[in-house]
Order: sequence, then C-alpha cells, then structure tokens
Amino acid sequence: MAKNSDFDPSDLFNDVPEPPKKPDRAIVPDSVDDGYAVIGGDDDPADSPPVPPPIPVVPRTDRPKKQAKPADDVAFENEFESAQRERTREPRREDLAGERGDRDASKPRKKSKSADSSGPRETSKATAEARVDEVWSRSAEWNPTLVKIVPAALIVAFIVYSLLSAMKFGMAFAALFVGCAVLLILSYPILITLERPVRMTPEQAARDYFDALSHHAPHFRRMWLILTTNGRSTPEYSSFAGFCEYWKRRLSSLRPSGVGGWTPLEFKVDDFQADKSAGKTAIDADFTVVVSVRGRSTPIASFKQTAGFVKGPDKMWYLNDGRLEK
Repeated sequence: MAKNSDFDPSDLFNDVPEPPKKPDRAIVPDSVDDGYAVIGGDDDPADSPPVPPPIPVVPRTDRPKKQAKPADDVAFENEFESAQRERTREPRREDLAGERGDRDASKPRKKSKSADSSGPRETSKATAEARVDEVWSRSAEWNPTLVKIVPAALIVAFIVYSLLSAMKFGMAFAALFVGCAVLLILSYPILITLERPVRMTPEQAARDYFDALSHHAPHFRRMWLILTTNGRSTPEYSSFAGFCEYWKRRLSSLRPSGVGGWTPLEFKVDDFQADKSAGKTAIDADFTVVVSVRGRSTPIASFKQTAGFVKGPDKMWYLNDGRLEK
C-alpha cells in the first residue's frame, strides 16, 4: 500500500484551532438607534428579549390661577343652593298640618302673658300692702286629713285583731275590707294633691288655685293656703269654715240643672294679662275663668277676673283675692 504523502500522523496530537471571533459592534456616534447598544454577547435577536424604548416625559407647565368670581355670581350660587336644600328637606310638622287643612296650624299661638300696650300697669294699693303670713307647706295641707286617717286606721286594726282572736275569720275579712274602703275615702284629699303647687309666676298661682276646684270633692284646704293674709278676710268670709261655705254656694249656683252633685265642674284660666313679674313682689293681673262640666265641651259660664298677686317669703306667688266675680 502506498502511503499518502499528504497525511501527517503528528496532526492527530495537535489542538484544533478555535474559530475566529466576530468583532464587537461598534457604536457610531450621532446615529439613530431604536434600542440600546449591547456590547459583547450574542447578537442573535431570537435569544435575547427586546429592550423597551424610554418613555418620553412631558415638560411641566404652571397651571393658570383660578380667577375669583364676581360677587353677583357668588350670591346667585348661594341662593340656588339654598333653594335646592329647601326642596330636598323633609317636611316639617307645621307644613304637614297646613297641607291637611288644620285650622289651628295657620293661627298664631296666643301668649298667656302680655304686657299692656299702653305701658306698664300700676299696682293697686291693696295689692302693694298685702302680705303673706302663712306659706304653703305639705304638712299644713295634709295635717287635717292625717288627723282623720290615723285614728280610723287604729280602729280598723283593733276590730280586725279582736275578730281574729275570737276565731271569726269571715267577719275579720269583712271588717278589713270595709275599713280599707273607709281609709281610701278619707285619703282622697291627699291623692288629688300629690303634685306640689309650684307657683313661680302669677299665672301658675291662678291655675293651681282654680284647679283645686276641678275635682269630685274640691280641695278647699289648698285654695286657702294659696291666699294672702288679706285675701282670707273679705265681706263673704273671714275664716276657713266661711271660705268653704262660700265656695259650696258658688258651685251649687253654677251647676246646671240635671247635673248631679258628684259630677265635677272644671275651671280653666285663660287669657292671662299682666306685666312681667321678674324682679317684682306684687302685681295685678286680668284673666278669664271658664267653667264647664266634665265631659262636656261647651262652657257653662265665663268670668272676667281682676286679682292681685303677692310674692311670699318662699318666693312663690299668692292670690290676694280668691273670690269669683259675679
């Protein structure tokens, strides 16, 4: 076999020469390029992700200042907003009453106190000289009633105890029932006067005085205690017994025919006219007392009253005249 003259065995042990490297991409100044220039690495676009271009920034400009609105435009906007709120608000009670046709809704409220249009009223000499020697107190009002209740309660207790001791249980129960009924009737003046008569104004004194008459059994004791010392001495009466008799006659004359004696008459003070009582110790007032039968809306009588009021040591007001005009 002939040898190949071109084959050299020493070539098997020689290193394989490396392939020539590609030169890096040169960056040309002032050239337009859509992306960033990558130096080195593989230039194959399939192997490397694309680089997004930079986001252009808009230059900031100063905003124009808001011009102030004219005064006429501001006033118009305020009126418009007020009208909008008025249309969207909830209806008030007065508006609903007017829509329903309530006759009293459109009427102005009557003031119970009002000064005379001609000027302040002069206090009469009788009112200015009146005094209050005995002030109202709970003990003075309830003591006459308690004097009757305590002995009656002791008697009932003694009777019930005696019957129980004699083993008469039925009679003891009956005596206890009757005794409780009697004690309840005797306690009636206390039950109708549990509320204290607070008389911070002359009008309150007049109302408390005549309200004591509006019961099945009028509470004359409270009425007597709300009078001044001068108001307890009149041509019609000068003692508590005479005062009670006077009012019993007046109630009998006012009661219409067909109305029983147990049906109460109601007394209401209306149209109270007087000067302001602040800082005063004596004052005169005009008012109307309307009388009606309980359960009936039609009044049976109406009286124009002129009375004086005096402030007592307890800072409460007292009537200087407790009579009813004829």
